[in-house]
Amino acid sequence: MVNLDSIQHRFDTYRSLMPHRINEILLVATLYDAYILEEDGSFEELIWQQYTNRGLSAMPRIRKVLDLDAAIQAIQTHPIDLVLTIVHENSDFAFELAGRVKVLKPELPVVMLATDPVSLSSLPSRYPSHGLDRVFLWQNDPALLLAIIKYYEDMANVDNDTQVGGVRVVLLVEDNIAYWSKFLPVIYTAVMQLTRRLLDEGLNYLHKQLRMRSRAKILMADSLEGALDIYNQYRPYLLGAITDVRFYTNGRLDDEAGFRLVNHLREDLPDLPICIQSADPEKNRSRARALDTHFIDKNSASLLEDLQRFLTERLGFGDFVFRLPDGREIARAGSPRELLARLAEAPAESILHHAMNQEFSHWMAARTELKIADQLYPKRVEDFRDPEEIRAYIMRVIRSVLHEKQSDVVTRFTPDKDPNEIEFMRFGEGSLGGKARGISFLRYLISRMGTSAAYPEVSIEIPPTLVVCSGEFDRFLGQNGLRDFTVAEAGSFREIQEHFLQAPLPPDLSDALRAYLVKVREPLAVRSSSLLEDSQHLPLAGLYSTFMIPNNEPTLDLRLASLARAIRMVWASVFGDDPRSYFKPTAYRVEDEHMAVVVQKLGGGRQGEYFYPTFSGVAQSHNFYPVSYMKAEDGVAQIALGLGKTVVEGGAIVRFCPKYPQLMPQFSSIRDWLYFTQKHFYALALKPHDAAAPPGENLERLPLSVAEQHGVLQQAASVYQSESDLLVDSFFYDGPRIVTFAKVLRDPRLKLGALLGDILASCEAAMRTPVEIEFAVDLPPDRPPVFYLLQLRPMASKRRWEQVQITDEQRSGAICRTRLAHGNGVFRGVRDVVYVKPDAFDKSRTREIAEQIGQVNRKLAEEKRPYLLIGFGRWGSTDPWMGIGVRWAQISGVKILVEVGLEGFNVDPAQGTHFFQNVTSLNIGCLSVPHGEGSFLDWNWLERREARTETEYLRHLELDQPLTIWIDGRSGEAVIAAQTPESKPPVKSE
Repeated sequence: MVNLDSIQHRFDTYRSLMPHRINEILLVATLYDAYILEEDGSFEELIWQQYTNRGLSAMPRIRKVLDLDAAIQAIQTHPIDLVLTIVHENSDFAFELAGRVKVLKPELPVVMLATDPVSLSSLPSRYPSHGLDRVFLWQNDPALLLAIIKYYEDMANVDNDTQVGGVRVVLLVEDNIAYWSKFLPVIYTAVMQLTRRLLDEGLNYLHKQLRMRSRAKILMADSLEGALDIYNQYRPYLLGAITDVRFYTNGRLDDEAGFRLVNHLREDLPDLPICIQSADPEKNRSRARALDTHFIDKNSASLLEDLQRFLTERLGFGDFVFRLPDGREIARAGSPRELLARLAEAPAESILHHAMNQEFSHWMAARTELKIADQLYPKRVEDFRDPEEIRAYIMRVIRSVLHEKQSDVVTRFTPDKDPNEIEFMRFGEGSLGGKARGISFLRYLISRMGTSAAYPEVSIEIPPTLVVCSGEFDRFLGQNGLRDFTVAEAGSFREIQEHFLQAPLPPDLSDALRAYLVKVREPLAVRSSSLLEDSQHLPLAGLYSTFMIPNNEPTLDLRLASLARAIRMVWASVFGDDPRSYFKPTAYRVEDEHMAVVVQKLGGGRQGEYFYPTFSGVAQSHNFYPVSYMKAEDGVAQIALGLGKTVVEGGAIVRFCPKYPQLMPQFSSIRDWLYFTQKHFYALALKPHDAAAPPGENLERLPLSVAEQHGVLQQAASVYQSESDLLVDSFFYDGPRIVTFAKVLRDPRLKLGALLGDILASCEAAMRTPVEIEFAVDLPPDRPPVFYLLQLRPMASKRRWEQVQITDEQRSGAICRTRLAHGNGVFRGVRDVVYVKPDAFDKSRTREIAEQIGQVNRKLAEEKRPYLLIGFGRWGSTDPWMGIGVRWAQISGVKILVEVGLEGFNVDPAQGTHFFQNVTSLNIGCLSVPHGEGSFLDWNWLERREARTETEYLRHLELDQPLTIWIDGRSGEAVIAAQTPESKPPVKSE
């Protein structure tokens, strides 16, 4: 028979654990960052799981402020337990914040989340002396934030919990910010899983919750002295140690510090599990094994998996339970919606029993349903006539709040949920990824902006979205043995794709997608949403795959197979040639990437055998090339008929400023309209296709005549009348169709310019950085216009612009000069120039030109020789009549790009393309040298230089004296000059 006294004693022990909790966090961040941390969905649910599993009544509340003064006021007036601040580039703000906080409350921990790994090297080597307790590298992984909270709770509770409950301690010794930011979440995850596995079986449900409080504590040190202090204080409770080799001893980096620590531990605790991790495996692996320790290579692509293996192999939340007053369980609910169903049928005495103890409020608070909890908590049983009135009130509050939260809560997808009712859902564990986070934040922001009320004649929508989270990507790789294959780069990208297509999805994911497709029959866009994608520092725009599928196959099995193929191909695109080339000059590796997938209803309408919106576009809150009386902060938009592929890949577009939508200086004459007008558009074909064909083959490039047959072109185009040399709106006349969007930009219902301006301004204010949105608009004949918001991302981060002064002397010695440049800084030491030969350039041969550029680039990149690349039209355009469609892998070593115009071929500089975003993020200078507009390029100077190599279309110069390029990002002026100018009077680009 079980000893009741013993059980009661053990309960008391567990109740005494973790007396100190972080109840209130002060987050000093932009509105966007605060939203991502608190309401992304991943963070909410992780907190909910961990807190509910511990039987706690409330999760930490996050109090958000935007500046330093507000932070100090909050600390003075509220019981703040932890201060977090997010820093993108300049760490001075964090140090100033920490200094002022420590004056008020020396013991209050202040933590900096740095978003750019490059910035870590600029931190003081011993930054705690500046007031900061810790710095972590923040890459949008919600598990890290949970780990930080638990870490500071552990530090507050370890003395009590070890002495009262014998709780074990794991020691982590690491002095590298990037690595401890990776290790800490992995360790906490493994320890919690361990604790759940070791729960005593046969005890009651409450005990299992309290037992979770006994998980091991994690303590961290970055010096030998700190590690020994932890060891000496908690020696009887030490469960294991994980240590680096090289870290601080007496304030200096010590190459032997790790082995000194291990030897000390081994003398006293010879059986203690120890893991040594090092970036120098050749030197340290054998020494670690000699000490009977586990060794991990820090350079390994499977670093975190190796650490997790050590933790699991070497170291060995919940439902609402309806009960009667006597303790008997009668029902369970795992979600607020399930609770609604159980409330409708639960006995009155059970509802009264739980209401008396505020258990409904507590459970909702633990699930981060704070608005429900706040409405339930003030109420007492005495406020109601009977239990039935209590039941009705609770159900009414839950229904009301769930309806309100649908606009900004990320819901976990289950087969019983209707994607047509709950418009943003997630499946699986891990991150939503960058693209999905942007979509989620758009929903959150738009619901609070009052945009729909300001534009009542427009339906503003975000297409219903399902996110397959990044954890499914990791599961897919692991279950199919693909991680090692992809990291090894043993095969071509095509071979990787084939392996992915042949590998099955995890069964539960396949079942979830089947349940989703039962209720969704519309065409779908399957889009990448990687962990690093759409960030300020690394947009990765267009480098991963997007597929559009008609979702109209005759059977559910065929529709599922089509969707599954698209998801696998998106996953495979992580390991494509372009992403690998893009990552090389950055601080990231492909192995660091994790891919979520966005499955989204396609915005638009059916037109005959095709599906597409009337037009799509990209809008930016910062215009890099303002003209006339436009200002950079007025923004810019690019739109094109049909699907957005035309815009993002550099095709023919109409560009306008939202503030002045009728002003289009790039079309200065009828001739410009005739030459540069859009002549084709993209649409999704709905006709039957081969079910085994690769995804994406249904996307077709069609002539404008097809859109005219559908009655769509008439809403976006004008007609050229040769007799009057005018553009007219009526299609009654014969003549060339010119896509001007004149009627769209004048539409009093749509008010496109004002609508874009308002959305851009709100998003920029919320994110405190220039932003870019992707959108689509459908103009159905029988309904109001529909404006679809598809994506939000920060524009590539602008580093603090140095003052670049371009002198008259530099101008006079220039071999190239323009006032249409993007970028900022002085670029020195460029000795290699690759240019397309003017007399050989042929718009019909741009693909061959791109291939030759790729061959030269490969050699220069291998030799680590940055170069200047000169060509005609728009770089990266997939429309050969607009420029040279180089892929990223073909120009990965470039430092400066020059786009030159020719007579009759002055292409407007692109801003909304994926290519432009990536060029901007890597600080690659981009100069536009239009024909006959005051800019010039000295072709004679180039042609007098001896070529290192020459092909049919290219010349590669290796200069004796390097070039210097000055770009003034404020004015857009740029010059290129040799160190010893000897050029003759410049010959203009014509």
